[in-house]
Amino acid sequence: MNVINRVDTGAFTGQYSNGQSGWCAKSGDWFPLTGALTSENAITFTVKWKNSSTDCNSTAVWTGNKKDKLIKTKWVLTSSTRDPVTGSDTFTRDCQCRRCPEPEVKSKTNN
Repeated sequence: MNVINRVDTGAFTGQYSNGQSGWCAKSGDWFPLTGALTSENAITFTVKWKNSSTDCNSTAVWTGNKKDKLIKTKWVLTSSTRDPVTGSDTFTRDCQCRRCPEPEVKSKTNN
């Protein structure tokens, strides 16, 4: 998970790369992420597994709690082509990823 933009309301956006092998979203491919801190320690975020080169026809939603530098979550993956799948993940706040993409810099040009 790579959080790129966070606002005071608790909402955030970023990108997510799948760490699992054997399914549509390949490791190293980045997909859009949206989420929010819904209370002081509660967090939820969603990844729609569709980017410019891949469409997995599925969405994953994580919900959990943050404490210190850990975020512990449960997730559900839904798809139009298979039954829902559930699991859990633990994330650290320190980026351990050496392949994180650089945030896009959006600028306006006057013509």
